Amino acid sequence: MNLIIISDLHLSAGLNEETRKYSRNEDFFFDNEFDDFLKYHQRENPGNNHLIINGDLFDFLQVNGPLTQELKRTGGATFSISDREEKYGLGTESEKTCWKLDRIVNGHKVFFKALARFLSEENRLSIISGNHDIELHWPDVQTALIDHIAGFVSDEAIPSKIEARVTFYPWFYYNKNRKTYVEHGSQYDPFNSFEYLLWPVYAKDTDRLWLPFGSFFVRYFFNKLEYRNPFADNIKPAIDYMNWAFKKDKPQFIRSIFKHFSAALGIYLKAGDFSKDEKETIGRRNDEKLSIEATKAGLKPEVVTKIYDQRAAPFTRSKLSVTLYYSGTLLVIAAIILALGIGFLWYTYGVSPTTFIIPLGLLMIRVLQGIWTKNRKQVDLKPILSTIKEQLEDVEVIVFGHTHDPKIEKVPGNCWHFNIGTWTTVFSEEERLIREAKQFGFVWIRQVDGKQHANLYQWNRNLRKPEKLMLLEPEDKALERS
Repeated sequence: MNLIIISDLHLSAGLNEETRKYSRNEDFFFDNEFDDFLKYHQRENPGNNHLIINGDLFDFLQVNGPLTQELKRTGGATFSISDREEKYGLGTESEKTCWKLDRIVNGHKVFFKALARFLSEENRLSIISGNHDIELHWPDVQTALIDHIAGFVSDEAIPSKIEARVTFYPWFYYNKNRKTYVEHGSQYDPFNSFEYLLWPVYAKDTDRLWLPFGSFFVRYFFNKLEYRNPFADNIKPAIDYMNWAFKKDKPQFIRSIFKHFSAALGIYLKAGDFSKDEKETIGRRNDEKLSIEATKAGLKPEVVTKIYDQRAAPFTRSKLSVTLYYSGTLLVIAAIILALGIGFLWYTYGVSPTTFIIPLGLLMIRVLQGIWTKNRKQVDLKPILSTIKEQLEDVEVIVFGHTHDPKIEKVPGNCWHFNIGTWTTVFSEEERLIREAKQFGFVWIRQVDGKQHANLYQWNRNLRKPEKLMLLEPEDKALERS
């Protein structure tokens, strides 16, 4: 059976059939391309394909405020909606996530029809959770997804077989026979890592999921920027968009910062650490799930634990977080003092506040930006990949997603690491042009002349067939050879 691995589709509310317009927070516009992609693989290898979606199939964070406001206005909800949810989107509870899933399916009918046909033709589907769809943790959400897919099958005998062909993985997929290890990769990113990935449930509020700092940043701040500029999320990394937006319209950017400051502070506080008792309770459940996942994969728990321990500590417990927190607090105090001084000058001498506000806003942002740049470290995957290879000696293919940047690199010991890239649109910072080479990536693992062959491919949407994805050597490697 061929393995076809894709990642980071980020489906959200999609197309509204009544207005014939897309959600302003939608990132995935390629339902027809996905349909062609699955048809091709079925033609090439009928009923013998295993599609693995390596995290962030959905972007539940972006089914947000405007949709929730409409739901509350019409009174169609079977659950309560808080004021904060009305503004920023529903929470992570199972019932609320199922409502989000309904909206996603309704906005991407071509996509789900394609999945239904693919599965009805005896192919398989595995879905790995990512940091944007961690709500797949809930069994009710998994069941709802299978029911949605089965609902697009016309043959009454098929829907009952769909469930047996779909498997959910909360962290990784490992296939010993195919010597392949697949995980989303967000666990190695401090802004998006989960301390307890396999049981991310609050100990005292068991209906809600704990989210990393990056998720709160998207929900409470970045979604607001993207609603104003729909393709903000497609400029990677996010800090590049922040720099671009700041350069393009400094006053508007500063207003956005101040307008959502209280929410941004809430992000930090909500994404904070657990108490000692909570850690014991959640940690115990997480360890239980880890043992279960190890058994399912045919691995010893201690092997899986050593890989799990490579995760990055969540950002809220990092040195950079503490530095930014106290620096930001001091800057806010200084801003309050300066505001009082500006008010005095305005009242006494009639000096306009705008004379000071924009320069002070620029100064605050530049100081925080300088601290960020100085202290933030790039994630080095080499020791992580080496650990995976050491623990899984037979593995020859390691596949990550998450970063949206396709990558191929050799891992010592006859092993290759692939990063798939993304199926969303990626723009350059200034020209906002689609970078085709970063779209529609997938890892294809198949038998060629009796041997396993794995490589990184790109789906050519015009020719409707795969082609090898061409990547350039890093600049430092190229210079070494010149």
